[in-house]
Amino acid sequence: MVSKYPINNGILTTGTFTDSDGVVFDPTAVKVDVVQPDGTTTTVTHPNAVTAKLSTGVYTHTLANANVAGVWKVIFYCDTTEIVKDEHKFIITPIPS
Repeated sequence: MVSKYPINNGILTTGTFTDSDGVVFDPTAVKVDVVQPDGTTTTVTHPNAVTAKLSTGVYTHTLANANVAGVWKVIFYCDTTEIVKDEHKFIITPIPS
């Protein structure tokens, strides 16, 4: 199920990194792609002002102002020998007129 949020609100997403055995681990570098409805992608690398480490292998990303209606994606990933990523898709809804 895809979550829906009203336009111009902050959204907090969480990404968890596990290896092929399901063990949570801290990657060397955590990256987050934010994909807007028009396909524009912004990439950030942890640490920065909008990502935080909660615990081993668990990171958050704050999307401060989702100001475009449509389907957004936030993708957490890292550079390892394994393909590791955690993707979240959500819909930003316009304010009814």
